[in-house]
Amino acid sequence: MKKLIQLFLLLSMASLFLLCAKKEAPYVVKVAKQVIPSVVFEKKFRSSPEFRENVIYNIDVLKEFIDDNYVDNLLFEAEGFARGLERDSVVTARLFIEKGRILTRPKGPLYAKIVPAEITVTDEEVRADYESSRFEYKIADILFKNKARADSVHALLQKGADFADLARKYSQDGRSRESGGEVPKYLRWGTMGYAADAALRNMEPGEITPPLVTLFGIHIIKVIDKRPWAAPPFEDVHPRIRNQIKAKKLNQLTEAYSISLYDKYNFRVSSGVLPEVFAHYRTEKGVGRLDLAAMPKKLQKARVAEWKGGSWDVRKLASQLATAPSPLLFPWNSVDDVEDFVRKSAVAELMLAEAEALGLDDSPAFKSEYTALRNQIVRTRCREILAPQIRTLTEEEVQAFYKEQRERLGEVSLAEVRPTLEGQLLLNKNRELRKQAAKQLRGKYPIFYNEAELRRIVLSLGSGGDAVAHQKEEAEGPDDVE
Repeated sequence: MKKLIQLFLLLSMASLFLLCAKKEAPYVVKVAKQVIPSVVFEKKFRSSPEFRENVIYNIDVLKEFIDDNYVDNLLFEAEGFARGLERDSVVTARLFIEKGRILTRPKGPLYAKIVPAEITVTDEEVRADYESSRFEYKIADILFKNKARADSVHALLQKGADFADLARKYSQDGRSRESGGEVPKYLRWGTMGYAADAALRNMEPGEITPPLVTLFGIHIIKVIDKRPWAAPPFEDVHPRIRNQIKAKKLNQLTEAYSISLYDKYNFRVSSGVLPEVFAHYRTEKGVGRLDLAAMPKKLQKARVAEWKGGSWDVRKLASQLATAPSPLLFPWNSVDDVEDFVRKSAVAELMLAEAEALGLDDSPAFKSEYTALRNQIVRTRCREILAPQIRTLTEEEVQAFYKEQRERLGEVSLAEVRPTLEGQLLLNKNRELRKQAAKQLRGKYPIFYNEAELRRIVLSLGSGGDAVAHQKEEAEGPDDVE
């Protein structure tokens, strides 16, 4: 009796396990544990040149398409995971960047949390902005990257110091510094950014703003002149003004939110180490970099910034500088520029920390996209290892390729087409290397086609005919065929 009870419990647990087991999503092909979901395949096939309405398809046609478009990728993925490349330092660095991009991109998960579904603009706001837009301003501007310095300069201005003299001495805008901060052209209200527009709305010539904090610097602005501008009739422009106010409110909201993260996560820059870091800053052909080779190991490991849950050392800063988007690549002319770069670059990591704190990386939508990107990055890394990219060619290779192409090129000289030919030859050689690597992997990993799912897809494509004739026969065979 005791044995019967034990057997009953085991069977019950097994049944429960089977019921709770997650059903595998339909797929068309599998290599090791890597699959192509049916929904992904169908979407791509239906949008491909191979697909035509009212054409009869059979399973072999689908298999050929799968082999041409997916199998090599699955082979590199399978080998990549077999080698543990998901833990490779290059892969983890790329995945970290992609995770931040997915969670913090415009209209992404974090954006949806902080931006209301609808931004309201009243008729009064539209009319007020229209009235303000009937003026244009001649201004002078002092740009700072250090709030304390901006406050001290503003205190001097309040005591009567000359604006132009202070701009020449302190402004970090190289375009207007020498002219005493004066901007050459008149600027229409509504085109200067929401912080400046809000401050200048009711200002008159001679007046000076307090320090205006934005994500891209701190500004003190002086109104030199203000004159009327011939604005179009209100009836013609009020829809555009309404949209501009919405965009302005959105920018103000997201920028204020980004700035608030510095305080929320107790962000601090290690100012004491920045002069030493700046001493190792080099520019080559207008591109800035940190010379780590000439830098003491102790300095490389020194922290330049830290916040709740994270920190950067100098090596991380060097990496950020090497991969920074162009808007952040202003040359470093002072230690303040280094601090400014650190603050602007780190806001992406603060936003990621916030997204993680809100659990946005736990949603099914994020996990699905992140998994697909992880697989892509792993297979790319595996391909880089198994088929290292050729980047240089010998003169003999270029000459031989030119001779092969003479019939197509006619009388065109090698000098005229060299860049094009070299690019094509490198492409051909690297493609062949990848093919050879994939060929070796085909001998290592079995490729399984999901015959039952392919039959279903054939029928869904409206082929009937051949597929229907063989449906019963194929149904008797195994679902996965190597």
